[in-house]
Amino acid sequence: MKQNYFEDLTIAIYPSNLLHNFGVNGKISGSVYACGEMEGVIPIVHGPIGCGYHYRFSARRRHYPYFNLISSELTEEDIIYGGEDKLYSTIIDTYERYNPKLILIIPSPISDIINDDIEVVAKRAREKGINVISIKSELFSHRDKNYVRKRMAEVSKQKFGKGKNIDFDIMGCGYTEALYAMVDNVMVEQKPIQKSVNIETIGWGKHGKLVIGEVEGFLAKAGITINSHFPSTSYENIVTLPKTSLNIVRRLRWAKKMKEKFGTPYLQINTTGRYSGLDGICNFYMDVGKELDIALEMEELVDEEWRNAKVQVENDREEIKRHKVLVITRNLRSLPYLIKKYVLDYGVNISCCAAVLTDQSRKNLNIDDNILDNLLNRVKDSLNIYAPNIEFALNPDDDKLLLMSKNCDAIMGTDDFYYEKFGIPVINPIHEDISLSFESYIRTVKRIRDKLENIKNKPDLILNYFDFDRNNYLILDDKNIKSSREMWNRMWLNRKDG
Repeated sequence: MKQNYFEDLTIAIYPSNLLHNFGVNGKISGSVYACGEMEGVIPIVHGPIGCGYHYRFSARRRHYPYFNLISSELTEEDIIYGGEDKLYSTIIDTYERYNPKLILIIPSPISDIINDDIEVVAKRAREKGINVISIKSELFSHRDKNYVRKRMAEVSKQKFGKGKNIDFDIMGCGYTEALYAMVDNVMVEQKPIQKSVNIETIGWGKHGKLVIGEVEGFLAKAGITINSHFPSTSYENIVTLPKTSLNIVRRLRWAKKMKEKFGTPYLQINTTGRYSGLDGICNFYMDVGKELDIALEMEELVDEEWRNAKVQVENDREEIKRHKVLVITRNLRSLPYLIKKYVLDYGVNISCCAAVLTDQSRKNLNIDDNILDNLLNRVKDSLNIYAPNIEFALNPDDDKLLLMSKNCDAIMGTDDFYYEKFGIPVINPIHEDISLSFESYIRTVKRIRDKLENIKNKPDLILNYFDFDRNNYLILDDKNIKSSREMWNRMWLNRKDG
């Protein structure tokens, strides 16, 4: 199977938002994921055998079917009387069988409940010459879902186009806890190499490996070298991560920790706000140049690549403009940037626009009238700038959508194929990915042109014969399934911090 097709397939089967919004994986999955990217490192989950089995086959990592993972296999007796001896014997057995460069102990909610002193066990093993460290639990389990609510409220306060990127990081995220452990216990102070960077490798989207290679190729033109990736690298390279001049990161808190301990500067990136679209790619490289004191050299390179990209997509954008598009989304927070991206970067001819915000979603996200008004004002501001005089509707019914779509050629912004019933095709957002390389922008524009030129309504999709719960798309309108969803809401969305 070709790699690019495999990535398309796995991301379609296990989209990240589906896993985060409907999955029951706790923070262990994040720690296991991070450790699974490290060469020479073996994780031990200190918990029952069921935890070990579940997280070994966690769908959180979609490009590989299972993790190399050891479990201390706590029994009921261990949980009652303490599992420290069981953990120690597991460490000894793992070292003798696999001889890893490092053993990383991952706590579970069970080990947190019984308050096993994992660090004491790790120290005891280190005295035997075994390189072993432990992750410290910041919270009892996974982060509180109130984080999303708070972030929504903060975004709503910003006027569109005027605010700065809001820091994206959370306590209790197992991924960050694992990286924290590496900063605290593995990395060693080094003399920084000038004009070098480390790149955090998780979260680059579809074809992430390809895009990171393209980013590195552009940085090389400016004389910038790559010190290491993180966490997708060997144990030996993790030791020398402080040898860099700059960390390019997505998660913020481990980078702050590294700056505090080693003085390493960092640049946090994402693909919304300042780093959205073609201009966002330029901003990204210019910010790297400023951090490394080569702003003038970087500006010349960026300007050249920007002009080249514009030329390469000029004809494609003209073809895209020929098609009228109805934009629909369930993400009211991101809709302003979606409109900007479609019009400014792709040349999409938006005929009308709609957003779906169900009562259940409002409740889950704590969207009161004030937050809703602010979010809608952001959408209106974006439309006034990029698509003035078009019709916008919040929660339109099917009759309204049928009228809005009457003269449209396609629907964009949603993967909800329910809307195919209006007689026009839905173009899945998976085809709209832009990452932080000029090449990825060019590919995306050409892909959207191809999709629009070859659009075909699919009224006979099997999906069209299922009844979906319209409050929770991708959830069938089935009593048992809806009850499970309600149980998930009560378990996760109503939890408190700690």
